[in-house]
Order: sequence, then C-alpha cells, then structure tokens
Amino acid sequence: MKWWSRYWWAEGGRLSVAVLRIAIAISVWMVLAELQRAWPANAPGAPAPPDVYRPVGIWMVFGASVPSNALIDMLWIGAKVSTIAMALGLVSRVSTAVSLGFALLLTSLVYSASTTWSHSYNVVMLAHIAFLGARCGDTLSLDALLRRRRGLPPLDETNGYQWSIRLVQLAVVVMFASGAFHKLLQGRFTLDWALSDNLRNQIAIRFDLAGQPRTVIADWLVDSAWKYQTAALLNLVSQLLPVATVFLVKRPILRALFGTFFVVETLALGLVMDLWNPQWIPLAAVFVDWESLLGRRAAPPADATQVTANRRTRLTRHLFVVAFVVYDLATA
Repeated sequence: MKWWSRYWWAEGGRLSVAVLRIAIAISVWMVLAELQRAWPANAPGAPAPPDVYRPVGIWMVFGASVPSNALIDMLWIGAKVSTIAMALGLVSRVSTAVSLGFALLLTSLVYSASTTWSHSYNVVMLAHIAFLGARCGDTLSLDALLRRRRGLPPLDETNGYQWSIRLVQLAVVVMFASGAFHKLLQGRFTLDWALSDNLRNQIAIRFDLAGQPRTVIADWLVDSAWKYQTAALLNLVSQLLPVATVFLVKRPILRALFGTFFVVETLALGLVMDLWNPQWIPLAAVFVDWESLLGRRAAPPADATQVTANRRTRLTRHLFVVAFVVYDLATA
C-alpha cells in the first residue's frame, strides 16, 4: 500500500489548498444565491406548504413536519456568514464544516419541496464534503494574518495538504465520468450511444417537447446526423478526459490541460442544452498546481514552523479518505 500513502500524503500543496478553499466557498456562495433566486416569493420561510413538502436527505431525520420560518431564517444567516468566513479563512476548518452543514440543509430543503430533481448542486456539495478537515488556513487567510499579528511564525504541515486537494479532484471528475460511464454502459461499452440519434432525441425532449426555443447550437446540431453524432462523441471525450488528472499529479501542465475539459463540458451544457451551471466553474481551481505555477513565490516562508500530524489525526484522515472514495465511487 505504499502507492496509496505516496499518493494521498505527498509533499506540497500549502498554497493550492488555500486557493481551493476560496474556490469552493465561491461555488457554495453561488449555490446559495441560486437557491435564494429560486425560493418562492410567497414563502419567505419554508419553500412549500405541508401538503407538498416531502423531506429528502438530512431532513428525513426530522420527519414530515415542515421546518419553521424562524429555523429557515437562521439557516440562511448561518450559511452566508460561515461561507464568507470560509472564503476569508477565518477559523478555516470550523467555518468550512459549518458552511457545509447549512448549505446542505438549504439545498435539501429546496428539493424537499420540488417534484423534480437535478444534479446542479451535487458536485459542489461533494467537493465541500471532500474538503472537510482540510488544513486550509495556513496561508491566504485571516487565520494566518492573525497569527502573524500575534507574533507567531506561519505554519507548514509536512505531508498535510495534498490529500484534501486530491480528494476534491476525485469528487469533481467523477461527476462527468459517471455520466460517460452510464452512456457507454447503455451501449454495452460501444459507441452506440454517440453514433445514434440519442443526442438529437435529447434535444427534442429538452426543447421541442417542452415547447421551448432551441439554443442556436442545438438548432444547428439537429440538422444533420454527422453534427449531432460528432457532438455526442465530443461529449464523451470531454466527460472522460478530466479523469486523467487523477493520475497526472506530477505533471502540472498536462493536469491543467485535461482539467480544462471540465470547464469545456460545463460550458457546452449551457450553450447546447441551455443547462447553465456557473457554480461549477470555480471548482476548476482544483486542477491547477498553484505551487508549480507560482514557483518560489508559493514556497512556505523561511521562518515557517514545520508541524507533523499526530497518529490519531493521521488515522482519522486515512479513514475519511477511504470512506469518501468508497462512497463517491459507489453512488456514482
């Protein structure tokens, strides 16, 4: 299992994990803004009356009763304050956990009042979960600034950053990869899904059946089989290529190059299918090796205090990594 330890507990990542903290916080804030725009205007508290409300996710623990308006107002305040604190790096690990809890409760509450389901927020929440416990406040944070103000040297944990970055990266790439996997599975691991009328039919369902105008690109694609079949092939390629970043951790340029396909696929969903998910875009920060990009400027300060996680912390991290990897792959 040496390869496992070398992969998850590699050196470096002090700056990258801080940038990723900010990126995830921005994504979560965008999710909160979208939830607030979608919240029914006639329901400032609960998003649905009791006869419509059907608890999903965490809310199933609390039964069928609709949460009170006062509780929901508290969730909104807590989600916004904790997410801002996470972005600024104030009590970084605690604010990250609190932001996840509140955002997950609000997201689940919206779908508890909806007759349909979408995966628009899943990857953001999964990335947020994967980031739990990350040592993300040692730089680019108010935590680091306040530590300096107290006359204490910066902190740099040996082999303590990469596991969080790589776990988030896995969460991000699995979303599109699982989509490609199921498309290939339906075609018995051939290209039948792409080399058929499937994409044309999906466009028809998305726009024509719903009585909605097609996007310009969708209208162009349905004109000819070679167009929508080529687009379907490119869709599979762009969904699968980010998986390579999991194995290219020592090749920062290639990793960033393959990671751009995550952005390409996100934009393509909007341009072709009018399914816009801008909250996914900040997560692309996970594909950039910020230490490699910035070189010496990203190195820990010369006076940084080297710390090493104790045995209990290391064991907890190991268990969390294993649990998340198993959960993410199994549910995907």
